[in-house]
Amino acid sequence: MITRAYIVGAGIADSAATGADVVIGGLPVLLRLALALQDAGVDDLVLVGVPDLILRQDNRIRARISSAARGSVRADRGAIVAHARCVCHPGLLHGLTRIGVAPNDIVPVVSADAVLFVCGTERVCAAIDGILTGGSRDVSGSPVVVRSPEFVMCPRTPAEREATLTLLLRSLEKPSDGLVSRHLHRPVSRAITRRLLTTGITPNHMTLVAAVWGAAAALVALRGGYWYLLLGAALFEAQNILDGCDGEIARLKHLRSRGGEWLDQITDDVLNIVFLVAVAAGLTRDGHAYAGRLATVAVGAQVIHLIGLYAGLAWTAGGTGSVARLRWWIGGGNTRTTVGDLTRRDVISFAYLVAAIFNVIAVAFLWHVLVTIGSAVVTTLQWIVWGGPEVTEVAEVTVQPQRHRDTETRREDGGSTGRPAQQAD
Repeated sequence: MITRAYIVGAGIADSAATGADVVIGGLPVLLRLALALQDAGVDDLVLVGVPDLILRQDNRIRARISSAARGSVRADRGAIVAHARCVCHPGLLHGLTRIGVAPNDIVPVVSADAVLFVCGTERVCAAIDGILTGGSRDVSGSPVVVRSPEFVMCPRTPAEREATLTLLLRSLEKPSDGLVSRHLHRPVSRAITRRLLTTGITPNHMTLVAAVWGAAAALVALRGGYWYLLLGAALFEAQNILDGCDGEIARLKHLRSRGGEWLDQITDDVLNIVFLVAVAAGLTRDGHAYAGRLATVAVGAQVIHLIGLYAGLAWTAGGTGSVARLRWWIGGGNTRTTVGDLTRRDVISFAYLVAAIFNVIAVAFLWHVLVTIGSAVVTTLQWIVWGGPEVTEVAEVTVQPQRHRDTETRREDGGSTGRPAQQAD
């Protein structure tokens, strides 16, 4: 695994070239690149012609930081070499740190601007010179294929920065997203998040803002009647959409925290059961006496489920508050299944809204009750039969880089343009 990266700029005096003053998605590009490399497994950052103040002042940077002049680099191992203004898909960097390279090997990812390379020990200096000079005859090799949703950008103009932000927002989709989240909630929440990135709103602020909408949904729905139940369902759907913004802000601005994960998880669990009880109260007011009894059963089932879930998070997953770290024997972890999608929170909230519009909200309520009871059964069986859930990797899109040699793009001097076969649009 590659654990060192060289971040190369045109010079300390040229802040635009180093990305120190260029902000995309609420973070300076230089800081974003350093944090993304760190998340990918890099623990040694060497800055060449790049000011280090912005990195040393940020307490999120845990990697070792050092500076080197252009002619003083003495590489002793393979490394990633990146232009300081480079912005990449996070999963692409994660995959690049796991590429095996020979000492004399150099793998360009995008070489039209010479922005990103994976290098063996003997080719690190060539890649650094290539970036500083805008390309060189010595920078050539079998490039990594960049396919959507992967991207590598080196934005210069405001339009290019907006395009890069769009690509970063698109990278927020997770394999664990449910059916409605992928096609409805996530596009809307990304649009909201885009406008919040330049503000001081933190992920925890957003969790609490969304929770207010969920609490309002319950207060309205418990009054019963068509219009109150419809308004309650609409507010609950809005809460589910806004609930995606906290994680998006956290990932884009690298503000993830264990406390934030737990706040988000507990808030969602409480609001789920509170809204179910509120709908039951509203249905009871409308003459559906069975709703109260079912809600009592559902509350008991939810307590059982949460005991098993939180035990898994605390002991099996090491105290994380992210349920994506746990894999259950049905519809769990990162698996996309039809049954799993139908039991997710995003589908249930959308079902409430649709059912309320057609005045059959009792159908969505019954489905919510069944899912709650089923979750308790699955959780209990998982602990009794298998000793608890399995731990899986954090649900992120991880790209598997592919290398190829395109003979049709070879230059006359024997090098390669290194252009990717396909770039993200």
